[in-house]
Parts: sequence; structure tokens; C-alpha cells
Amino acid sequence: MLVRKADKNDGNFIESLIFAIICVIIANIIFNSEHTSGNGLFLFLSILFIPVILIVWAIANAIRRAIRPDVVISSGFWGLLKGKIFWRIGPQVILSLIVLAILMNCAVSYVENRPVEDIESLFFKLETIFNEMHSIVELERTGKLTPNHEARYNQLEEELINVLEELVKHEKKLTEDERLKLYEMIDKFDTYK
Repeated sequence: MLVRKADKNDGNFIESLIFAIICVIIANIIFNSEHTSGNGLFLFLSILFIPVILIVWAIANAIRRAIRPDVVISSGFWGLLKGKIFWRIGPQVILSLIVLAILMNCAVSYVENRPVEDIESLFFKLETIFNEMHSIVELERTGKLTPNHEARYNQLEEELINVLEELVKHEKKLTEDERLKLYEMIDKFDTYK
């Protein structure tokens, strides 16, 4: 029976922590580029992802130690290097990425399907944005428009589009009156363009 010595850095906590942080950063970049709403929720979840990935890394490391070969045989330097790297971190990376993909899928489906708790607050926000945009348009008509007003108008336009997109996303959950109000708001927005 061959007894294998444990690696000096067998199951290194630092490399698992670095990998977990890199995974969370990449997941945040992917999530934030595809989803404009729910960013705060995902940031909170990503903080929770790190301990989960560390636990998964430890489990995968135990599996790796149980199944890794005593000797890696290859036909050349690159094959040997690939074999060594794989048996150093391969199973941990693979299992961690699978678990991260599952967690990301759960987070994305929650953000996309979460209920709009307060539609009235979205309509109130729309009214507030429209009122401020209207006052800027009036300033333009009177000739008192400054570059700061123009910048604020552009900012308001982006906010307005985000709120309208949020309402349109949940259009099926709106009552008939709310739906009519939404269409009026969209028409009103078209007149300000």
C-alpha cells in the first residue's frame, strides 16, 4: 500500500477565498450588465455567495484528495503542467462554478419575477419626474435654461425610462386603471422628447 504525503498547501484557504471573490466579481459584472433592477439585492446575495463557495471548495477539495492519482503521467511538459494544475484546483473550480451558476440562476429568476409591492410608489415617482421635466421645459421656453438644467433633464429622462420599463415589465399585474395611467404616462413622455 502506498501512502501519499499531503501537499504542503493541500486545500489552501487563501486560494479558495481568492477564487470565491473573483467569481463574485465576475457574477456581479454579468448580472449588472443584464439587469438594471435588483442590483442592491444581488450585491447582498453576492456577499452571501462567498461563504457558500468556500464551503463548496472545501467539499470539492475533500473529493479531490480522495480520488486524485498518485502519479500524473503525460507525454510532455504541457500535458504534465495541465495535469498538475487540474489535480491541484480542477475539481474545486468545476464544482464551485456549478454551484455559483445555480445560485446566480436563482437570484436572476427572483429579481425578474419578484412582485412589485408598491406600484403606486412607481406612479408617484413618474409624476415627480414629469413635474420636474415640465419645469425644465418651461425654463427652456422662457430662455432661462442653463447647462445644469440640461444635464438634469437628461438624468431625469434616464430615470423615467427605468421606471417605465419597471412598470411595463409588470404590466400583467396592473389593474385596468393603472394600465391606462401607464399608457398616458408613455404618451406624455413621447411629447417631452
